[in-house]
Amino acid sequence: MAFRIGIIGCGRRITTVWKTTAPWREEMYLQAVADPDPAYSEEWLRSKDVWHDDIHFYGTAEEMLEKEELDAVLIGTRCKDHTRYAVMVMEKGLPLFLEKPVSITNEELNELRAAAEKRTAPVMVSFPLRAANIAREARAIIESGMLGEITQIQCANNVAYGRVYYKRWYRDDSITGGLWLQKATHDLDCIFYLVEGLPGFKPVEVCAMESKTVFKGDHPAGLRCGECPEKHTCPESTWVLKHQFGENAPDDGCSFAVDTGNQDAGSALIRFENGVHAAYSQNFVARKSAAKRMIRVIGFKATLEFDFHDGDLKIIHHQRGEVEVHNFSACSGHYGGDFNLMDDFYRMLTEGIEPCAGIDAGLTSALACLRARESCEQKQFVGIRYRE
Repeated sequence: MAFRIGIIGCGRRITTVWKTTAPWREEMYLQAVADPDPAYSEEWLRSKDVWHDDIHFYGTAEEMLEKEELDAVLIGTRCKDHTRYAVMVMEKGLPLFLEKPVSITNEELNELRAAAEKRTAPVMVSFPLRAANIAREARAIIESGMLGEITQIQCANNVAYGRVYYKRWYRDDSITGGLWLQKATHDLDCIFYLVEGLPGFKPVEVCAMESKTVFKGDHPAGLRCGECPEKHTCPESTWVLKHQFGENAPDDGCSFAVDTGNQDAGSALIRFENGVHAAYSQNFVARKSAAKRMIRVIGFKATLEFDFHDGDLKIIHHQRGEVEVHNFSACSGHYGGDFNLMDDFYRMLTEGIEPCAGIDAGLTSALACLRARESCEQKQFVGIRYRE
């Protein structure tokens, strides 16, 4: 009998996740969907070719969980609702796939941690970067000792599609928690994943700063490109992007309005308990071939570096000068991470394995991102610890 799956929050990301389960469709069956707009959810699933006639639609998660007999739940709501529904599903004792960030406030994080300590079923967090083939290989190399003693980790994420965070609903950081929690949560988790098997690599302190120098302005809140008198000259207008640069904008919200929210760039130094530190930077102004999502781990014997975008993993041996290159560019869907995540999710349900990205990973990443956000506000180092 197939595992009966319910979805809470039927948007773009969770639909992509569900489509990735196609190889296991005989064993996993989409039985119910809860979304504030059931009619739109039905139309959306039809348009994405994941529709069947027997899906039950509900306007609330409470009603779905009350009426349906489910074997697991996927949560894909907007970020501000992740914790509330995750706690609800945990209390039902159902296996859970939870989108990141798992929480966007200290209060939510404490609530989720308390629920996680009492849970009776496994939880997988949507961290496909740590599940990507290139990251898994990098971790295996690091754990082999080939690099020698680790001295530093460097990570950069230049987000070439950064317009989405100013032109769409992501601009509202009261929904997302801001770009530390919306974006850095992935990269910091990947850093933690690479070294979590080594002694002394628990993150204990962070110092961060952010800047907003480009996507700001005095245009009125809620302004749309089509309504703006500058639509033929503004470099970020949907008209200019389409007709001058041949690009399709993700939406037509004004990137220079007073309600854009979100940083243009941010950087963080994270200290581990053994004294080693990681340096992370993210940028949302870089475009086209300036895109980069790289991690470099520098050891005494060798440096390992990889970029998710080009799929190259390099090992530079310090003494003999040899450079090894392994390429993982053939992978798709978060660089192969989406498939590996859902393979683990299927095996979590059928074999009882521990998920590659469990609830502890989600809590640790959210905690580090919340403290990075606080460090920006306080302009000082902040300890990475829970606060009751």
